[in-house]
Amino acid sequence: MSITLVLIRHGETKWNTEHRMQGQTDIPLNANGVKQAKRIAKQLNGYPIQRFYSSPLKRAYRTAHIVRAHHSDAPLTTHDDLKERSFGDCEGMTYDEITHRFPVMAFDRSWDHPYCQIPGGERLIDVYRRGIRFMRELIENERGKTVAIVAHGVIIRCIISYLMRFPLNANMFYELKNTSLTVIRVPRLGAPELHVLNHTLHLG
Repeated sequence: MSITLVLIRHGETKWNTEHRMQGQTDIPLNANGVKQAKRIAKQLNGYPIQRFYSSPLKRAYRTAHIVRAHHSDAPLTTHDDLKERSFGDCEGMTYDEITHRFPVMAFDRSWDHPYCQIPGGERLIDVYRRGIRFMRELIENERGKTVAIVAHGVIIRCIISYLMRFPLNANMFYELKNTSLTVIRVPRLGAPELHVLNHTLHLG
C-alpha cells in the first residue's frame, strides 16, 4: 500500500521577520504565524489526514496543533528527528552578522553544502541522515495512511531530497515558505511522486 505525506513548514516567527538563524532555538509563532497556521488548517479541512508527526519545537508543534483541530481523531506525536538543523553559534544572528563573524562560511552560502561544519552546529549531511531514519520508520509503520509532518525548512528539504533522489546540495535552489504545503505519494513499488511543492495559495 502507498503512503501519502503532507509536509508542512511551521508558521512565521519574529526571527523569521528579522532574518535570523533560528535552528533549534525554541522561538514561538508570532501573531501572523498563528494566522498562517489557521489558513493552512482551513485549506486542509476535509483532507483525509490520519496521523500527525511534528517537531517538538514550539513553532512547529503549535502549527501542528492548529491544523489538527480539523482532524481531532488523528493522533499527534512529536519526534526529535524532525527538529530544525542546529546552527550552533550562528543561532540568533542575522545573515549580515553571520557574514561579518564567519565570512568564510557565509561565502557562497557554504552552510548549504552537505559537509560544511557550522561552529557548534550540525552538518547538513547529519540532518539528512536523521531525516532518512525518521522516514524509513514512518513508511514501515504508517503504510496505507495519509500522514502530515509539520517541521522546518531544512529537515523538510532533506526529506524531499531523500524521497525524490534530489542531490542534497540542490536544497539551496528552492524555497519552502512558512506554512507551505508539499505533498508526496510513496507507493509500495516504484518511485515516489511529487504532487505539490511549496504550495502557498492559502496565504492569499
